[in-house]
Amino acid sequence: MEEQRRKEIEETLIGWAVEALGRWTGMSSPPARLPDRSAQWLSHYGRILSRDWHPDGRGERLLSILSLVKPPKVEAVQQVFVPARPLSLETILPDDDRQTSATDLWQAFVGEFGRLPEGEGRFETFIHLFRKYAWSVPCTYGEAGVSLYDEFKALAALMYASGGTEAPAEEFLLVGGDIPGIQDFVYTITSKGAAKGLRGRSFFLQLLGDAVVRALRRELGRLPETNVIYAAGGNFILLVPAGSEAVLEEWQAEFNRSLLKEFEGDLYLALAWETLPSSVVGTSEFAAARERLGARVAAAKSRRFVEVVQRDGWSALFRPQGKGGLDYCHICQREPRPGEKLVAETTEAGEEVRKCGLCRSFEALARDIAYDPLWMVVAAADDAARQDSGWPRLLARLTGFAYRFEHDPPRVEDGEAAYIFNHTDLESVHGFRFLANVTPRIGAADRRWVQEHYPDLVVPPGERIKDFGLMARQSEGIQRVGVLRMDVDNLGLIFGRYLRGSMAQTSALSAALELFFAGHLNRICRDVAAQGEHDNSIYVIYAGGDDLFVVGSWDRMPILAERIRGDFAAYTGHNPHLTLSGGVTLEERKFPLYRAAERAGEAEGKAKQYTRDGCEKDAFCFLGQVVAWGEEWELLRETERSFSSLVDAGVPRSLLRVAQILHTQFIDTRRRALKAEREAGQEPTLRRLYWGRWVWMAAYSLTRLARGCPKEQKEEILKIQREWIEPGKRIHFLGLAARWAEYKLRGGEK
Repeated sequence: MEEQRRKEIEETLIGWAVEALGRWTGMSSPPARLPDRSAQWLSHYGRILSRDWHPDGRGERLLSILSLVKPPKVEAVQQVFVPARPLSLETILPDDDRQTSATDLWQAFVGEFGRLPEGEGRFETFIHLFRKYAWSVPCTYGEAGVSLYDEFKALAALMYASGGTEAPAEEFLLVGGDIPGIQDFVYTITSKGAAKGLRGRSFFLQLLGDAVVRALRRELGRLPETNVIYAAGGNFILLVPAGSEAVLEEWQAEFNRSLLKEFEGDLYLALAWETLPSSVVGTSEFAAARERLGARVAAAKSRRFVEVVQRDGWSALFRPQGKGGLDYCHICQREPRPGEKLVAETTEAGEEVRKCGLCRSFEALARDIAYDPLWMVVAAADDAARQDSGWPRLLARLTGFAYRFEHDPPRVEDGEAAYIFNHTDLESVHGFRFLANVTPRIGAADRRWVQEHYPDLVVPPGERIKDFGLMARQSEGIQRVGVLRMDVDNLGLIFGRYLRGSMAQTSALSAALELFFAGHLNRICRDVAAQGEHDNSIYVIYAGGDDLFVVGSWDRMPILAERIRGDFAAYTGHNPHLTLSGGVTLEERKFPLYRAAERAGEAEGKAKQYTRDGCEKDAFCFLGQVVAWGEEWELLRETERSFSSLVDAGVPRSLLRVAQILHTQFIDTRRRALKAEREAGQEPTLRRLYWGRWVWMAAYSLTRLARGCPKEQKEEILKIQREWIEPGKRIHFLGLAARWAEYKLRGGEK
């Protein structure tokens, strides 16, 4: 596309967008330097989104895209409208009563619009500026759940995917990508000294996905960010010009050849594409095209490196790697590269760990991103960047882009783009990003605590990230590290059946989920961490797309999961078809990290298999037992608090042991009864009360325990005793609540 035509398109889009926002806010005067958007061809692109599209349209209120998610033939869920206000981490939840008046919204936008840079980078910065102020403003043509920003993004994507012609192309290419092998790359490392670099390894893959999308946009005609329909967690969808197949095939083959050389087959880019007629872009038929694309990507994942084999032969894939021997990195288990020397370091436990340069660079990356505020600078990689060491060199050689991170406002050179994380102030930057980067850094208070409680523990000087051992030691009660995994239930059904929307709606739903997991989750983690004795006990390993992986002091993990679930319910307007399931496991300080990740995944899987009263999933697995969110979880929490407060008040700890024994007896009674019911052809009911020996034992044991207690504690014990034998009450979670309280109250372990 010629530069003059590119500039004309950008100015036309900016002019239309500014006027559209002004109409909605009731502007009295346009801002200075407003471009001319009088080009008639704008309407041709708008009518791809809707036959009723008009350049001077105006919306009313923005219905949350999350309110549209429901199974077919099911009554509509409660509608939630998004308050109009600038985007920030403080304004994401829809039930927040802070709303900006239309006048204030417009004036704030005009003020920032006047500071837009001239020349290269102006359009990219406007994209982020318009997202900030139009993300909660309805589109002009009335499509439910689609904001004015989503409309602007779709118009720009269609224009660039048409090559900038006045008449839209009749068809486009929908390009999908996925990077399988991410979990193995991140988690299949040793636990010895791994915590420092774990977040860096995970974030490197996010950077890799970002750089891959940038590289594809560059190769396909310098497409703007608007052509990214979705990008998170190593997955992405792009809208690109038809006829790009040859470029995609060539680029994919070269990129995967480089991946194979650098990672020896651990990582692979599965790339596929699907023809997209312009007639389906604005209809629900877009969902079918996206599903066909997903099937193509899945097929590509099952044929890893086939394009490399076709060009270089089977020897490229199966030739021997390395030389063998005992000289290897203790973190990633790889041999050093030719000329590389492993560096020996000492962990907090006094163990020696030998690390390769790449693993040490991941540790540096984890430290670099553990700040707020944080800036990222991206530029085309020069020769110096390609010769750098560690992850920057690797990323530059793979994708042609160089990344660096700054903790102060960066000085940006020509050709560089700067982004600020977790803030939306666009002064001196090209855009903003959201990143869950809560990281437990060792501070002065931690060093004093270690010296007081563990004088023999080695804490080397300098900026360091807590290892799992220290997070476990700083837990309340039993010394364990908690490993938490959660994700959205039925994501495939959500995009495949619950919302078979247009391209704009699909993009809006993806962005809404990413905003919660990459953005709001950061606030949740900081809040929950601050509630503990040690306010830096949570480590976000990954969060984005629709899932998360967090480690930290075990006592914070169930509280964190509860808060995440509660905020997600509020975020979705309590939509019963948008739920979260998860699991947390408790691990010892030196437990292998890859097994901890697997065990947490298995716990999450148990929660997703949970069924009760016709409902599925929407549950949480804790200490091996699954509990449904809502009433069941609240009952568990109430029981645990009762046990903890009673023991704190002086009631013998034998109360907790009695509760666990009685619960075991109840489970045994229920198991035999369920077996008998099934043999008799009856439908078993898991939540009914089954009478047995445990009932009179509960009456005897608790009455005896209560005798020697003060009146208040005695009444509380007898109340619990009565509620144990009520159908559907505490007995079902008695053992879990008692174990939870016991773990919290257990101390002095070394």
